[in-house]
Amino acid sequence: MDMRSYMKNSEKLTLVQPMTIEELHGLMTQYAYAMPGRFELKKGLMGASIKFDEYLETEPVIKVKGSVVTVSKSTVSSGVSINGMDLGAPKRMAQQAQAFQEGGLGKAITGGQEYFLKVIETMKWLLQNRMAAG
Repeated sequence: MDMRSYMKNSEKLTLVQPMTIEELHGLMTQYAYAMPGRFELKKGLMGASIKFDEYLETEPVIKVKGSVVTVSKSTVSSGVSINGMDLGAPKRMAQQAQAFQEGGLGKAITGGQEYFLKVIETMKWLLQNRMAAG
């Protein structure tokens, strides 16, 4: 993975026609087999978004505004600790151990970013026939 990819925090995809978040979620559900993780439509005070499961402290988030689909990432940390022990650590450590077994130390370190980049690539593939040229 090159340094620019490692630093990427978001990607905007411009569509030819506007799309709602519900329409995008429906399309993603049709092609759930191709998605790099599980996802869910969330509605809240800040609007609606599609959130993927967290992996190695990275949570991809998709938002739609008119004809622009934005794929961004949140860095997740439990923020809850007891006697200095992070309560999110067991899940993260299990994911890191599995990533290490699959691809060594590099995968354990960059796996969250690779997951995020896979979400971007999958969304580009899914929306390729709807995206504006350029």
